[in-house]
Amino acid sequence: MLQSLLIKNYVIIDHVDLQFAKGLNIITGETGAGKSILLGALQLVLGKRADLNALFDVKKKCIIEGAIAIQDYGLNNLFTKHELEYDDELIIRREISPSGKSRAFVNDSPVNLSVLNEISAQLIDLHQQFDTLDIYSNVNQYKIVDTLANSKKLLDKYQNAYASYKKAKEEFDKEKKEALSASKEIDYIQFQLQELDKLQLVSGEQEKMEEELSGLENAEEIKLALSEIAGRLNGEQQSVIQDLEQATRQLMKLSKYNSSFGKLADRLHSASVELTDINEELESISGDANMDPEKLSTIKGRLDDIYRLQKKHAVLSVTELLGVQEKLRTHFDNYSNVEEYLASLSKKVAEEKANASSLAKDLFKKRKGVTSKIEKEIGKRLSELAMPDAKLTVSCEEDDDLNAFGKDRLAFLFSANKGKAAVALKKVASGGELSRLNLSLKALVANKMELPCLVFDEIDTGISGEVAHRMGLILEELGSAHQVIVITHSPQVAAKGDRHLLVYKESKAKTTNTYIKELEVADRVVEIAKMLSGDPPSEHAKLNAKELLKIS
Repeated sequence: MLQSLLIKNYVIIDHVDLQFAKGLNIITGETGAGKSILLGALQLVLGKRADLNALFDVKKKCIIEGAIAIQDYGLNNLFTKHELEYDDELIIRREISPSGKSRAFVNDSPVNLSVLNEISAQLIDLHQQFDTLDIYSNVNQYKIVDTLANSKKLLDKYQNAYASYKKAKEEFDKEKKEALSASKEIDYIQFQLQELDKLQLVSGEQEKMEEELSGLENAEEIKLALSEIAGRLNGEQQSVIQDLEQATRQLMKLSKYNSSFGKLADRLHSASVELTDINEELESISGDANMDPEKLSTIKGRLDDIYRLQKKHAVLSVTELLGVQEKLRTHFDNYSNVEEYLASLSKKVAEEKANASSLAKDLFKKRKGVTSKIEKEIGKRLSELAMPDAKLTVSCEEDDDLNAFGKDRLAFLFSANKGKAAVALKKVASGGELSRLNLSLKALVANKMELPCLVFDEIDTGISGEVAHRMGLILEELGSAHQVIVITHSPQVAAKGDRHLLVYKESKAKTTNTYIKELEVADRVVEIAKMLSGDPPSEHAKLNAKELLKIS
């Protein structure tokens, strides 16, 4: 509930401190007295952008401050979300400095206008003549139907499921896009990997094959050299081994004269044995050192394959090629895993969509179940407001695609006259007709909504007499469940108020100032009488005003 509104240095208001009550608050005043200025100040509290031209005195700061009781509306989480201190009495303050700088505060904490709008939207609904965007909005049409269908909890559950579905779908689409991009190179990666796999590379084999190739290519030279060495070691004409054996025997004979000759003989014998082993190994190598064209071709072919892949991958060894092979295999395996991952994501998308679709179907049934009731109730209320042939059609058709509100297409269609086809609200020309429709809808959903304050600006424009009386009754009904603030020119509506505020202005030598005061019963009689007959009011008008106020 809006408890108070403090206005300082705003347009033609120097200082006003308004107090509001529960129920129906009526604001009246002559045209130009400043009622619209009062609404402008309230809109600043709700988050409207400020204008430097709003300053009453351009040398002073403008301050608009609203106090709102919010203890019954469960807004703690909203305050926590924006890291604001919660209190049962919310204080919203706007300041406009002479320099044009505007600041907003919630419970003395500075906030930006988007936060202020989000908070105030939960507290005050401001309806002005010709401002029917709230029922133009498809979002609000869903809100109205869901309120009357008592499906808000189901909608919340659906929207959580829909958000999960959208998230899963976005993740799948992202991964699929990346996989498609990778698939353009995966064939080449697979080809490269097959090339390396086919060689069955072994670390260190290149060095061994290069040595073996060198031996095969120089077999004759090696064989000739080894034969010459073998001849020197153990040839028929000259034999190093035989000479060593002869020297050993001679030293052994001398060892009887000196033991050191025996030790030397042993050493010569060891050398002879070592040379004999070397000779045998050389003979073995020489025996193997034969030209083998087939083997030579095989080794050269494998080395050529290795050299070609080393050049291709810009490496110098088999060990590095094996590293390249491992990287390619990891890349390829990851791609294969992506296919499995995509399959799991696709399954998750299908599951989330099925869950959301099931909830959407339940939503559609609940909405469809109240459309005729809404049409009937609105038709009845419009008839009371002098629109007996007006008809609201709530079109609700099931769709194949999911959206933020389910899988149905909801639309409000309106016809003001008999025989005229119902059309979308934005095509309805008359603001007065839409204002009455808007009031009827708000009155219908009022008892099921938690919005604490409804503000109507001249919603009764263009009506009078019995229709104005009936509109007053509807506003009075709204006031029984909500705080309602109505700016009106209709005496019939004004008489229904629980509290009556008069806006008036006074001109001095150089300035004009707007003032607001609460009217007591006697003052209300005079004010409503003025609305009936003019100023000064006639005695008959005063009697009529008393009748409207139901006082004697």
